[in-house]
Amino acid sequence: LKDLVADEVAGDPQNGRCWIRRSLSKLQEGLIQKGYPLCRETIRGLLSKQNTRPRSNFKRLVANPHPDRDVQFQYIQTQRKAFQAAGWPVISVDAKKKELIGLFRNPGQVWCGQSQSVYMHDFPTDARGHALPYGIYDLLHHQGYVYVGQSAETPEFAVDAIVRWWKYAGSKQYPDAPELLILADGGVPMGGVPQDGNNNFR
Repeated sequence: LKDLVADEVAGDPQNGRCWIRRSLSKLQEGLIQKGYPLCRETIRGLLSKQNTRPRSNFKRLVANPHPDRDVQFQYIQTQRKAFQAAGWPVISVDAKKKELIGLFRNPGQVWCGQSQSVYMHDFPTDARGHALPYGIYDLLHHQGYVYVGQSAETPEFAVDAIVRWWKYAGSKQYPDAPELLILADGGVPMGGVPQDGNNNFR
């Protein structure tokens, strides 16, 4: 068994843990070809005795941050506070997960006499189309807006959503605002300063 998985073994040299990149089915096929007709559970047990089992990636490494990394976030936070103090618009924008349109399962429940039947699998070919939600959140008024497209997640779509928000909501709530601050980021943790890759536009 060791010879069979030798080329498929990876591991951590610090703690001696090992894992294999080949599935139990593939290992079973290889053993049968060598004259060892073992079932998969037996193979699993033999590998377990060698401290080898299937493992997934584990996020534990932290890349070295850029020395000026926090400067940009501090600047963004300063701009945000200045805009809010002046009563000028600050919006946070974010593209949401693409959704298939059709009889597909979604989490949640609804009061009804009988459950809705949906497809067993989420195959795009079964969809009547797909929706691309784009969220805009007004930080000063604590109001959220969602615009839904049917084409693709492109810069043009993002700009169209912001223009539509400004035309129907922003221009009425901020008629005298000379500027608009747009925050396009990957999330704001506790403390208010974004901590990961961000694109912020003014």
